[in-house]
Amino acid sequence: MPTVLIVEDEFLIREMLRDELEDAGYQVVSVSDADHAVRILEARQDIHLIFTDINMPGSMDGLKLAAFVNDRWPPVHIIVTTGRAKPLSLPPNALFIPKPYLGSNVCKYVGKIADQGCQALKVKQIRWQNLASFRSRIPRCRRWRSPPIPVG
Repeated sequence: MPTVLIVEDEFLIREMLRDELEDAGYQVVSVSDADHAVRILEARQDIHLIFTDINMPGSMDGLKLAAFVNDRWPPVHIIVTTGRAKPLSLPPNALFIPKPYLGSNVCKYVGKIADQGCQALKVKQIRWQNLASFRSRIPRCRRWRSPPIPVG
């Protein structure tokens, strides 16, 4: 099974995803910033995929990490995630998954990337259902407001 490097500064998200991937049979290494991730990549040759958040503390964010990994380790696949807007550009071997996501869905796509690579998934135009799109389908209700009370 492929080895996945999780780069996420939020402890609970990192550990939840780690547990999901390990339960699915993947070997997982998790770190909290891009600097540590680079050190792991330099020390280990068995990393097949990086799952990184964009907004992180340290000398580089997830997009800079993705570009760095793409330049230095081209065979390593990259999944980029954020709770904000989708980035305008990603490396060619990268896939974007918006937050919030289900760990089981991430496991499913990690498996597909291991089998087919990111480019094959991009061709299929994977659509992730996130909270923002879910909220946009819920009709908005006006709040009932009581009339103003006259003072005097």
